[in-house]
Amino acid sequence: MNDERRSTAGSLVAGAAIRGAGAILSWKVILAAALAALLVLLVCLGAGALAMFGTVATSSSTADLCSPGGAGVHVEGTDGKDFQGYTAEQLDTAAIVLDTAGKLGVGRQGQLIALITVMQESTLGVNTQPTGNGNDAGPFQQRTLPGWYGTLEQVQDVQYATTAFIQGVDIDYAGPGSAGPAGYHIPGLVDLKGWESMDPGEAAQAVQISDYPSAYMEHVSDAQAIMDHLAGASVSESSDAGGATAADCTGGGSGEALNATTMDQLPHYPMPAGCTDQTPQFSEYGPNTLNGDVPDSALCSYPGALDADGRGQPRAVAAYVAMNKDFKKQFGHDLQISSTYRTFAKQQETKVTRGYLAATPGWSNHGFGLAIDIRGTYDEKRWIQQNGPSYGWWHPTWARTDGRKPEDWHYEYGTWLVASEYKDIDTSLIAY
Repeated sequence: MNDERRSTAGSLVAGAAIRGAGAILSWKVILAAALAALLVLLVCLGAGALAMFGTVATSSSTADLCSPGGAGVHVEGTDGKDFQGYTAEQLDTAAIVLDTAGKLGVGRQGQLIALITVMQESTLGVNTQPTGNGNDAGPFQQRTLPGWYGTLEQVQDVQYATTAFIQGVDIDYAGPGSAGPAGYHIPGLVDLKGWESMDPGEAAQAVQISDYPSAYMEHVSDAQAIMDHLAGASVSESSDAGGATAADCTGGGSGEALNATTMDQLPHYPMPAGCTDQTPQFSEYGPNTLNGDVPDSALCSYPGALDADGRGQPRAVAAYVAMNKDFKKQFGHDLQISSTYRTFAKQQETKVTRGYLAATPGWSNHGFGLAIDIRGTYDEKRWIQQNGPSYGWWHPTWARTDGRKPEDWHYEYGTWLVASEYKDIDTSLIAY
């Protein structure tokens, strides 16, 4: 790690993005890999799963059973065998990287760039423990200090880490050692102008800013062979909980939300301090509308929100507080909101910094105070996707993996009842 290059926020903003730590193995790495392999073997033996080397879970929280149908995300089709010196577990990691990159719409070139990065940084997931002064960790060796890519748990999640590599990360904490000021966007692959025409190694280096800039290209040939080998692999949610006792994933909300025909009919919850109850407001989209110009009297603060504004419409905030209470019972900690209401000016600013990743100013539901961005693990977001609608919060169809603009962090309050694109929506699609 080149700490001199990251000593100030100014140099970090100018430097484009975090660099990787490289995949230079030492006796410590080899020992760690051996211990990790032993642990996996013991777990498999205990579960009676010696024959399932082609399937690997990418997350292991106590809430895994809240994933649809079972525990975590699994890979099938890697045939459970070594390939050109790579183990079945490494191939599973590769399959998840390729699947996630593919769903983010970066094509084969983007998949190749992501894959050679993981091959260099962690030898396809062999070395994911924190290293260096920045506690770089995970398959992409992403920095875990406050104001960087996320928590250790997050960056070790292959799907989260791949998404961060490709789309970058907005930071909310600004302090000593952070990547930049609050709201700074650590660039990902898609933020690099002309990345599609770069050599794969050049593009990987532009994101990672590694001390070994030429190392990524050394993996291209192997990566292409792996991609061809895994052409038939699939990544899916487990349909088998392994006989474990099912977790309570139902939350504590009310089913009346799905029977509502207006925003006012959504469940009413006690107003948090500083919030005054009122019927949610909505209007047409576009400039010179309510969007981005919601009166201060129609907004109040989300407890614990990390962004500078931190507000939303009162019913949305109250429903969030109720949802968070049950979420905390399940996961042991509060939800973490990274973005809330956006004025029209803030939407314009976001559009400039985020490009096509941001909504056209005047067309974002953040502008109505009815949308939030949430940090969390895959399983935590799955809980919200399944249970949030009972409180009025849902993951809109456009933001899902098969939607027009996948954003697993974006959630909205009651918009299926008012936005024209959801007219006559099948209510069975709201929770999923």
